[in-house]
Amino acid sequence: MPVTGHMTLYFVDVWQGDGALLVSPGGFTMLVDAGDEAQFGNVRRLLRDQGIVGIDYTLVSHQHADHMGAMDVALAEHPEAGLAFDGGGRAESDAFRDYLEAAGDRRTTVVVGDTIDLGAGMEAAVLHADVGDRDNENNNSVVLRLEHGDVSALVGGDCEFPTCERGFDPGPTTIYKVHHHGSSDSSSGWLLSRMTPSLAVISSGEGNDYGHPHASVLRALADAGVEVWRTDLSGTVTVDSDGRTYAVSGSR
Repeated sequence: MPVTGHMTLYFVDVWQGDGALLVSPGGFTMLVDAGDEAQFGNVRRLLRDQGIVGIDYTLVSHQHADHMGAMDVALAEHPEAGLAFDGGGRAESDAFRDYLEAAGDRRTTVVVGDTIDLGAGMEAAVLHADVGDRDNENNNSVVLRLEHGDVSALVGGDCEFPTCERGFDPGPTTIYKVHHHGSSDSSSGWLLSRMTPSLAVISSGEGNDYGHPHASVLRALADAGVEVWRTDLSGTVTVDSDGRTYAVSGSR
């Protein structure tokens, strides 16, 4: 079938956290992570500025507050969101309990092999999900692969190498939302060689205490010839695809 419409990915500047909004060619919207509660105003502002009045789905990549801390607010403000996806599991935290209460019977567990219908023939494929690692929650991160014509994207949480990153094969991928804010335990040579991405987007906070993104990751991306955009430098990063190519811009 011919590719129609645009796929737009907004990687929201939520400081030291993750929050991404997908708008599919069919007009479906999915909020993947939402940062912590203190940063949700930036998500709210993006929705307002882009004239987006509804969210169809939410997805929590894993149970860390810098990814899912504000998802209860998102779900409370958007009762129209029909499904609240996550990888399952539990966490002993106020953020997780608040999320459970807000999600209610909308909570839906995804597993490897699932697809999420985004309308107009587009789906998000679940490549990785909760593997039951109770020592390192990062390795339970949900990872999605999106395809829009010739343009593909890998969007996930805080996958680390080797445990999580070697748990799936992404295949050739155009756009890579860098795992774990560009930490030194992410973006292995194996993963980059499988994807050969053209564009990498790093979500990290300006002046954060973790040293994200790590110099070794920036060097690996540069050596692979990947164009890098960072929320700590460019604010919210927008990637718009027409199914053949893409355009990228920052909010500052």
